[in-house]
Amino acid sequence: MRFAIADGEDWTTPYGHLEYSGLFYHAYWSLPKYPPSLNNILNCKMVTLSWRRLNPEENLYKFDILRRMLEESKNEGKCLILRLKNHVVMRKSPWIAGDEACIPDWVISKCNPPIVTMKNEDGMIIKVAVPWDECTTKEYLKFMRKFGEQGFLKDPNMCGVYIHGISSSFGEEFWFTRSAKSKLEEKGMTPSSLLKAYEVRLNEWARIAGKDVGKLVWVGSSAYSHFKGYGDVFKKLNLLAERLGMGIRGGALESPHRWMVGVKRAVVYDPESEKIKLNPRFKFNEKNQFGKVRYFGDEIEAIKLIGENRDEIFKSSLFLAKFLGMNFLWVPNDTRFLLRNKEILEWFLKTDGGKSMRREIGIWLREDYVKCGSMMGDRCRRAKCSKVKNIEMGLHQIETVGSHTRPVKGIIRNRLDYMDCVNLSGRRHVDYIARRTDVESGNRRIDLKMKSGFKKNLRERGGMLKITFYDETKAIWTIKTPCNLDFPILENRGTGGLKTVTFFIPPGKFCEDGFEDGTDMKLVVENDENLIVKFVRFILNPKGEIE
Repeated sequence: MRFAIADGEDWTTPYGHLEYSGLFYHAYWSLPKYPPSLNNILNCKMVTLSWRRLNPEENLYKFDILRRMLEESKNEGKCLILRLKNHVVMRKSPWIAGDEACIPDWVISKCNPPIVTMKNEDGMIIKVAVPWDECTTKEYLKFMRKFGEQGFLKDPNMCGVYIHGISSSFGEEFWFTRSAKSKLEEKGMTPSSLLKAYEVRLNEWARIAGKDVGKLVWVGSSAYSHFKGYGDVFKKLNLLAERLGMGIRGGALESPHRWMVGVKRAVVYDPESEKIKLNPRFKFNEKNQFGKVRYFGDEIEAIKLIGENRDEIFKSSLFLAKFLGMNFLWVPNDTRFLLRNKEILEWFLKTDGGKSMRREIGIWLREDYVKCGSMMGDRCRRAKCSKVKNIEMGLHQIETVGSHTRPVKGIIRNRLDYMDCVNLSGRRHVDYIARRTDVESGNRRIDLKMKSGFKKNLRERGGMLKITFYDETKAIWTIKTPCNLDFPILENRGTGGLKTVTFFIPPGKFCEDGFEDGTDMKLVVENDENLIVKFVRFILNPKGEIE
């Protein structure tokens, strides 16, 4: 079998960009300017605009602001993503950007809505006109309809519009925090008033968007869902957005456990296998009722990616995003950093993920922690934290007699956020980014099983197998399959660093059946040295032939 070995990681793939996918960073009030070196990496632009800027006076609309931005983005070959902010009366943040009112002055004068001040211990403040005020809601619905009449959502270069969300994040306009709850309730918030306020908005947005409803981005709601009476509100709103066909934006992609808490639940944890799995009930990574792909995205925040391990956490987050089936990512505004990770960013734009995985499957042989128990205070310090093995995108590791592996190449995470219960418990959060065989204990194999539909396509069309490994031992190893494909014996040199071996599998050659133990492929060490593997990828040949 023909093969090639290259230094470093190899994220190349023969496919072009997916039709509906994007990478971008953000600016307030005007389009971000990208340096020329990023033009081939970042294919979208995100801008925040407000109800106040687009509707500064009653019956006066300035949609030309957005129309010019859409045209400018189109001329640069970029799609546009809009964050629309509506209810902030005043904001104070350490970074100043975005600290201005988002609700029109004339609405405040006309409606006199209740205003709630929300703050945290860092001195950040948001004053919000409550969304359940009837007069404010009436005027906002009028603005929404005028927005819909402009046809922005029908434009192919408008890829997404962030509309609403209820979040514990300062970046969201409805900043539902523990300290704000009593103040909000003093101004009329009840589970029913909160639910009705957002049900009205979501339903009207869906009516306005029609078949383009998948471009509408419901930021989601999971913050403090344990508050008595509010858990059902958040669940109902998420389910409504899903049923209407909307897209969604998540949060805290850097920490896999965050996708298992709250009511979004894109993944579920299987404690027996110590693995995360896609939740079959999660629908935002599927096409909606109009047969269109929904916007499904997240942000990898620069403030949470610091220190010498930044690149590894970033790449791991990208792999998790693709595992979940995301198609859009907000990345850090850091040119050198993005250029350093150019290959994996381009891979993200080209690769199907989630439940489809039509072009590529893969596994990152890693080990992290998922938080179990309370996330806050002393209870967090006493909480038990459980392991999560691997990110498995259609390719799964099976550990049995002779194939148990050990996590290696640990990196110490900085505290990413206040919900990192491992660090708050007084332990160090170690993220292991590779696994190795355990020859000394009789475990010479890494056993893998692939998604059956992909295996069928691989047999018919052929493709590539890429294994990225650390050349730190003098392991002699090969790959064994049930039909005895002629994989060569490889001899690592032990010179250090990462290497990637690519095997070219011709059409009609890959095995139709698996081993009796249910696996499809075994990486087998033939001497007394250990093999250290970072990730494994199978990529279908787009033309059904080997070039």
